[in-house]
Amino acid sequence: EVTFRLDYTAPNIGREFGTVYFGDKNVAYLVVATGWAKVMTIYFFSSIVLLHQMFQ
Repeated sequence: EVTFRLDYTAPNIGREFGTVYFGDKNVAYLVVATGWAKVMTIYFFSSIVLLHQMFQ
């Protein structure tokens, strides 16, 4: 059984974000575990902190 759970609504952009489950398994985790996708790490916040420290 495939189910969908709404996690968050962003009214300012008119989008909804959620999680898809296959049985009790999170499909996003299954996709990563099987190697079909990789998790991307974003260092946006640390870059801002670093720039802030450089210009003080």
